[in-house]
Amino acid sequence: MKILTRTIAFTAIVGIIFGTRIALANNPPCNFSASPAGPYCPGATVTFTATPCDWCVDNNAITNYAWTVDGGTVVINSGSVITISVGNTLGTGALQVSLNTFDLNSCTSGDNPCAQTYDIVCGTVNASPVGADIGGGTHVYCAGQGPITLTATNCAGGIPSWVMTPECSGCSFSSSGTTATFTPDANFAGTATITAISGNCTTTVTIVVVKVNSVTVVSGATQANVTGAKNWAVVKGTGDVIVEATLTPNTDAAASCMTWSTGSPVSGNSRQRKISKTASAEINVTATCGSTSDYVDIWILWSTLTVHTSGPEPADAHQLDTLHGGPTLGPYENTTRVGASMTLSAAITPTGVHNVVQAGWDILRTVTFQSWRNSGGGTVSSNGTDIIDTSFPPWKVLTPTSCDAIYDTDAPNNTVSVWFWVETHNNNTQWVEWGGTKCSLDATWYVQYKYSKNSLFTTTYTRIYNQIGPGFITIPTSPTIP
Repeated sequence: MKILTRTIAFTAIVGIIFGTRIALANNPPCNFSASPAGPYCPGATVTFTATPCDWCVDNNAITNYAWTVDGGTVVINSGSVITISVGNTLGTGALQVSLNTFDLNSCTSGDNPCAQTYDIVCGTVNASPVGADIGGGTHVYCAGQGPITLTATNCAGGIPSWVMTPECSGCSFSSSGTTATFTPDANFAGTATITAISGNCTTTVTIVVVKVNSVTVVSGATQANVTGAKNWAVVKGTGDVIVEATLTPNTDAAASCMTWSTGSPVSGNSRQRKISKTASAEINVTATCGSTSDYVDIWILWSTLTVHTSGPEPADAHQLDTLHGGPTLGPYENTTRVGASMTLSAAITPTGVHNVVQAGWDILRTVTFQSWRNSGGGTVSSNGTDIIDTSFPPWKVLTPTSCDAIYDTDAPNNTVSVWFWVETHNNNTQWVEWGGTKCSLDATWYVQYKYSKNSLFTTTYTRIYNQIGPGFITIPTSPTIP
C-alpha cells in the first residue's frame, strides 16, 4: 500500500537592489539548495538555503530575503535560510517556495524565478498472498490462512523496523529487513495492525482475519415440528429462504473473503444468502472462510397424492375391517351397508424427510354431494358443496413412514335401514397440509351407489349400482331411473 507520493516544486525569485533597480540582465542566476537532498518522507525537516550572488558581496549590498511558501504570506527578513517540515506544509499539490531579495531601503524587488523539484515518498508495503483489499490499507484473510508475507519497498527513510499491534496470542510474527511475516493462529479472528517505520515514514497495513461462527435461517423457513438443530423446513412455493452467517469480525467487509456453497446474493448484505423455494429439495447451505465453516440444511417440502380405489390396501395405511370392505379397496356390500372404500397416499419429498419432519402433517377433505332417500312417504333430498369431511384421526397415518409417506383411508356408505331406496353421489377433494400450509395439489375421487328394497323392515336389498374411482362425476339434479 502506497502511503504518499507527492512532488514539491520550489521556486525562488531573486532580485538584487541597492539604491536603484539593477537591470534584469545583470541579475545573477537564481539558485538555492536543499538539505538533505531528498527524496523525503512525510514529516521530514528540510532546510533551503539561498546562494548569495558575487555582485551582492562585492558591492556590500545589505540584502533582505522574502520567502513565500505555497503561495502564502511573504515572510521578510527571514534570512537566506528557511526550514520547513514537509508533512506540515504539504498541500494537495506541489509545494511552491519563492524568494525575492531587497536592499536595506526596501527598493523594488528583482524578478528572476527559478525552480527545483523534489519527491516525497513513503514507500510501499505489499502483502503475499494478496488478501481481499477493501481499501484504506485494510486486507481481509480467512482463519487459518498464512503465512502472510509483508514486503516494504522504496523506503525513503532506510531499512524499516516492524511493529504488530495488538499482540496475537498463538500467532507468529517476525521481521528481517524489508520483510515481515505474520502467521495467524488457527483459532485467531480479529484485526492485527502491522506497521513499517522507516525514518519519518510510517506505513500501516491492517490485517483482518475472519472466521465463521455460525449460520442460521433469518426468514422463510422454520424449525417448528423439525428434528435436528441444523434442520429447517418450509413448504415449496414462491419466495426465498434467507440464510445469514455470523462472523468475527461480524461486518460486511469481513464477508468479502467468505464463500457460500449455494444460493444467490442478497442485495445490501454480503453475510446473507437467499435460497429459492420453488422446487422440493434438501439444500445444504455452507458458509466457509479458511479453516472455519458452518451450515444449515433446508428441507423444501412437497407431497404427491395418489388415490387408491381397488386392490389391496397399502400396508402402512389404516387397515379396514371386513365391515368396511377390508382388506380390499373398492365397492363393498354386506347385510348392514352398501358403500365403497379408498386410500389416499401422499409421497413426501425430499427423500429422508421422515427422519427430520415427523410432525405437523395433516390430510384434509371436502365433499360436494347429492343424496335422496325414500321411505314410502315421499323422497327426502339432501346436498352440500365443499363441505368439510376430513377423516377421524384413527383413519389417518400422519407420521411419515420409512418410505416418506402418509395416508388417509375412507369408506363412505349407506346403512341398510327403513328406506325403500337410497341414492348417493359424492365428489371428494383432498390435499395435504404441513404446519397449516397447503403442501400438495388437490386429489379428487368420486363415489356413487343406489339400492332398493321391497319392504321397509327387511335387510334384503337390491344393489342397482355401486362405483368408486379417481376424478369427478357429473352429479345429477334428480334421482336416476331405476
